[in-house]
Amino acid sequence: MAMRSIVIGAGIIGTCTALRLAQSGVQVTLIEANLPGDGTTGTSFAWLNAGAKRLREYYELNVAGMEAHRRLLAELPDAPWYVQTGNLEWRATPEAQERLFKQVERLQGIGYPAKLLTPAQVVKDLEPDLMIESSVEGIAYYPEESHIYPKLFLTHLLRAAQSLGVELHTRTKVVDFEMSGNQVSGVVLESGTHLKADVVVCCAGRWTEKLLSQVGVYLPLISPEEPESEAIGLLVLTSEICATVQRVVHAPGVNIRPDGPSRLLLHSGKFDRQISLQTPLSPPPQTAEEVLSNARKFVRNLETARVESAIRAIRALPQDELSVVGWTPGVEGLYVMVTHAGVTLAPALAEMAAREINGTPEKMLATFRPDRFQPQVSG
Repeated sequence: MAMRSIVIGAGIIGTCTALRLAQSGVQVTLIEANLPGDGTTGTSFAWLNAGAKRLREYYELNVAGMEAHRRLLAELPDAPWYVQTGNLEWRATPEAQERLFKQVERLQGIGYPAKLLTPAQVVKDLEPDLMIESSVEGIAYYPEESHIYPKLFLTHLLRAAQSLGVELHTRTKVVDFEMSGNQVSGVVLESGTHLKADVVVCCAGRWTEKLLSQVGVYLPLISPEEPESEAIGLLVLTSEICATVQRVVHAPGVNIRPDGPSRLLLHSGKFDRQISLQTPLSPPPQTAEEVLSNARKFVRNLETARVESAIRAIRALPQDELSVVGWTPGVEGLYVMVTHAGVTLAPALAEMAAREINGTPEKMLATFRPDRFQPQVSG
């Protein structure tokens, strides 16, 4: 008889995992409290990258994520969700530029595709509608980085998963786990229904901490309710513009990427702290106008663009900001995955989780186990 699994959360990690488990012969029920992608996945800048990760183990995990995305492309061809045009980055001050040049040199030294281009090269060959300050001496270009359209990605993943027999239940909230001793034997739904499983995989994003606490597992996330929380970000979608930006762009003070052929999605970390869970987003707040104003310095014909919508991004951010992946300590049959880098990592984590659930441990995940948060008992 096939192993029965329940995957909690139909975001990008949960859906990728459901697909990989089904491909390995596991019977999968995928449960989503709302609709697929309505959590963190649907409010992501969705930039696929590894070069920005300083910890070597985390860098390598993100490289594996980028490679796993390409494997998915081979399985699901003509992928309209995947845009591999690269990432451009430049800095404003001489000191910041020097740090960027050293970063490029460091990445080249470990084999990551990175190069320095002149502003003239970028405008001539890559992005003719960018405006770059004359004081900029060089621009970092990471050609293998990319971005995706998350909900379009989920659409194709769900279609592939359901074709393999994955049962998707939406607007179905898991509120607790069913236990047999210290072994998880299923989940309890808000309706009171009990569903049985041999393995439960928790991919509940920012709701993970509360859910796991039901069975005594401590996994701290940065709360979006804290003042100026790092877990909250602001994304700004522009109206249509008469210009093209084809790549992810990290300009001084603002991140830019295309959202379709003629709109831009903007993010600025320096404005994130001005947004809270209580900030009204309709009409868009003044903070969104400030983000757009900053972007106008770098893209042609952005003067008359308006803020079409402001989006509150609530990140699934473990307290040490590293991914959490693996079997939960003290509770058998319960596997957890939660990470800020979900868009980049989801395909790789899904492959690794499927192998671990089927009995093959993954050495690459050793740094990221959930037991690192458990209190240490002194002798």
